[in-house]
Amino acid sequence: MTYFTDDRFDSFRYKLPAAQLELSCTNILCIFRVKEGVLGSRFMAVDFLLFGMRSFINVEARSLPEAYQELYLRLGEEGKWGQKESYAVGKKVDKILECESRVAITNVLQEPIISLAFPGGGDLPTYVGDVLLGSKDHVISAGYDYTYHDRIFRRVGGPGGQVAYVIRKLKDASCSNRAQLTTWIPELDSRIDGPPCFQRGWFKVEDGILHFETDWRSREFVYAWYENVIGMAGLAMLVRDCLKAYAGLELSDQIRYVDKCNSLHVYERDYHDFERTLSTIRQRRAVVEAWASTDSRSISMFGGKTLFAAVDEAKKSVFDPVFKKQRK
Repeated sequence: MTYFTDDRFDSFRYKLPAAQLELSCTNILCIFRVKEGVLGSRFMAVDFLLFGMRSFINVEARSLPEAYQELYLRLGEEGKWGQKESYAVGKKVDKILECESRVAITNVLQEPIISLAFPGGGDLPTYVGDVLLGSKDHVISAGYDYTYHDRIFRRVGGPGGQVAYVIRKLKDASCSNRAQLTTWIPELDSRIDGPPCFQRGWFKVEDGILHFETDWRSREFVYAWYENVIGMAGLAMLVRDCLKAYAGLELSDQIRYVDKCNSLHVYERDYHDFERTLSTIRQRRAVVEAWASTDSRSISMFGGKTLFAAVDEAKKSVFDPVFKKQRK
């Protein structure tokens, strides 16, 4: 059999059967390519182009603002127009620019963490509080079908819910592959109009570093993605701090994060906002504009709050009583 090879990569060698290089209704063409990232970092993307295949974007970056900017560029270049079921009353479908995505961030807490490309920066501490403290739990069934806090902190497992389970599991076996939490409740979510977008979170400790991976079924990009990741960063920080305090684990301050989404999308109605920011990022491609969460400008934007204040509050109000009581 004849093979075509591509040796452009430092440590990989791929062999493609010659027959696979023919496009037909039954064959796949594999294309391997190297692109330059926002700050010049190399990454490898492998595209399997099959008739009707959905767009897939993979981003690897050192920090959240870098990942966000690269994802903006890639979604603008490689997203495909499609449709999704609409939440709007009287409307069946929405037109969306869409892709499937995987974003890997070496340290999701690396400063500067506040991207100036995100339009809702001032609301970030409030969102962290919603996830960790249940600030919006009272509106479930009165405007909201669910909250992430209710699903992962209250639904099962007693005080601390599934998060307490994750802490116990990693406390007993930090290498466990079972330290996960989920949000989907089939008997409920098959009947409600707005089921959870966040589906599953998976934790593991390797080499003294907490790894956190999340799976999302659907995600709005312009106004939600960045905020979601900040909320997940706060959740991972809470787990890390509890493991240090209650399990005595020596963990790095660094948290490695992987974010996977089946449908990352921009609504047609928001496309002009997306395109305007995209144009700015393209013009300044080599520059990532971001503020540190401790910067006076960030604190002012947050209305005097700190970005992750809810982490300490959740630890003291929820997990100190749970775990300190157990140790007595």
